[in-house]
Amino acid sequence: MAESQKIEVEFRGRKVIGTPVGFKSASPLPPMVFDLEDGSTLLMQYVLAQCVRLDGEYLPNGEPVYLFRHGAIPTTTSPQHLKKQPKES
Repeated sequence: MAESQKIEVEFRGRKVIGTPVGFKSASPLPPMVFDLEDGSTLLMQYVLAQCVRLDGEYLPNGEPVYLFRHGAIPTTTSPQHLKKQPKES
């Protein structure tokens, strides 16, 4: 995505202009694994979809402010005794 494109985003209750910043590289992270009390396992993989640097917005230390659009992909594995048997056709 070209850095010259500008978009309007919501930040702290007001509309501000931001510059989309493309990904140069990404390091894959392993999913977070949660072992639940019922014996199931929950795997949660996070995905970063977009990064926008807000024009004229800075943190107290001088770093620019970025907004992110992201999502999570959950997957579960449950023990056999919790599964419902599929209906036969």
